[in-house]
Amino acid sequence: MPPRFHSLPPEIQAMILQEVSREPSTAVYAAVCKAWQHFFEQKNFKSLAIDQHELTTFCQTVTPRRQRFVKHIWYRILLPRHDSLHFNPGSKTSEDPSVLWGVDNRFTECIFRLWDIISLWNRENRITLELSTFSYQDWDYVTEDNRVFERDLEAYKAHKKSESREPYRYDNPQGPYVEQYGFWGLPNAHLGIQDYWEALTYDLLGWKEIEFVTAAEDDHAVEYFKEEDAILPSVPIVSKFLIRNTQFRQFWPQTLLHMFESFDNIEDITIERWASGTLEAESQWIEYAAKPFAEWLPVTVKKFSVNGEKCAVLHDWETCELVNREALAKHLRQNSKRLEHMSVVDIIDASHFLDIFRTYVTDEDLETFIQDAKAKSDREIALLCSESSTKDAKTSKTRNPE
Repeated sequence: MPPRFHSLPPEIQAMILQEVSREPSTAVYAAVCKAWQHFFEQKNFKSLAIDQHELTTFCQTVTPRRQRFVKHIWYRILLPRHDSLHFNPGSKTSEDPSVLWGVDNRFTECIFRLWDIISLWNRENRITLELSTFSYQDWDYVTEDNRVFERDLEAYKAHKKSESREPYRYDNPQGPYVEQYGFWGLPNAHLGIQDYWEALTYDLLGWKEIEFVTAAEDDHAVEYFKEEDAILPSVPIVSKFLIRNTQFRQFWPQTLLHMFESFDNIEDITIERWASGTLEAESQWIEYAAKPFAEWLPVTVKKFSVNGEKCAVLHDWETCELVNREALAKHLRQNSKRLEHMSVVDIIDASHFLDIFRTYVTDEDLETFIQDAKAKSDREIALLCSESSTKDAKTSKTRNPE
């Protein structure tokens, strides 16, 4: 009689399971026996990518027994469709208010639906919650074959299947736009193409930030969002909140804060954001980010990382031209004492953050200071700036000589 599976040495059993797990579909193997069920469910439920249309199935499938296997949830919110630029190329100078409200309303509903589900999970669980939003019209028809939100998901699935121990990343999400920019001969193309490109980038980055809304459409007699009318339930299981650089649209800082405050055990907040489309919009974002990302940040947070990445084909302004950076740096400096690690990239000038240390730290010592700060085990603060930001002061003096 051939040996039964459970009579084999544990090492051989593990080898067989690993080999079987490479099959395209492994769900059926979970029905073989309890040992196989545990192995495959632990593997299959570790990292999940879902959108709002899958929440009912998600709630039914991820039972309390399976919830302990979940370590990462990537929530992909599909936003309402809007008019494509293809039908009126170059004529779009703003977004229809009803479209903007529809985006905020869809986002609000989707966030509350997920929160209502995971707030009921075992409080001892700890997961990473990743958030992204997209609309099919965000990517113009000329780049629709390279939509990052579709390619990102396929690459994520391939990475998950590979069982790589490296964190998943999608590099160069702006690549299709860089290629198209050159193909159209920008920035030297005729005015119609330039106007078309400007509208296209606003569709991608957002005509305004996504935020919560409680007011009805066109109801201007009440506040756009009243927190007391929509309180997020407490979600103890989220220990890390993540937005990766494949998310091009902006989120309003106060909206992010409302989410942070619902996480009782949040320790790590990482936001790989793209800068707003205009200098004015990015300056306003920085102004309103000062308190949510500093003074009001949950006390449980140990690691905080945020940036404002730019791309030459999407942004036509310089970081050093932004206003409100010094105020943000002051808030971060005054309220970062409880953090173990802080990374702020392409938003503030290092000199703004380090003004308090100027009596014993010079600009030339900045790199050494950062390295020394990293070496401290009790409190690690890494202030990372773009190449231009460390030269902001010198650039300003050159433009405005005394």
